[in-house]
Amino acid sequence: MRKQGKRLFAKIGSSTPLDQQIYAYLTEKISQGAFSGGDRLVEADLQKIFKVSRNPIREAMRFLTSRGLLETVPGRGASMRRVSFKDIKEIYPILANLLGLAASMAADHIEEPTWTEGNTWETSPWLKAAEASRTSPDIISVRARSRAR
Repeated sequence: MRKQGKRLFAKIGSSTPLDQQIYAYLTEKISQGAFSGGDRLVEADLQKIFKVSRNPIREAMRFLTSRGLLETVPGRGASMRRVSFKDIKEIYPILANLLGLAASMAADHIEEPTWTEGNTWETSPWLKAAEASRTSPDIISVRARSRAR
């Protein structure tokens, strides 16, 4: 007699299909950095983890492929898509403009009571966070590589 393990998604009567639950779980893990570019996602391994048949796993992987997060090679399976320097060069200006727009929109909503006594632009936690992100090693390396080209 085979011992049944608990499913990762053991909600009985859930209105969300298993493939969508698996897709959401994998997407969350990807955004948390649990997988990196080139990591293989093997259906059999995922089947053991989620304790479901392969069909919902295949559907979830099709969703991930259609969103550009996975690359599927016939006969080799699926792996996490690698982000190239070209991809970064295309995405970075868009991200910079979006961050600028977000900052502009946030500035429109700042009211006087949000500033406390003795809080200046120099001591502002927002300014410190922005400065820290501007000088982060990832952005510096991207800038250095783009200048070298």
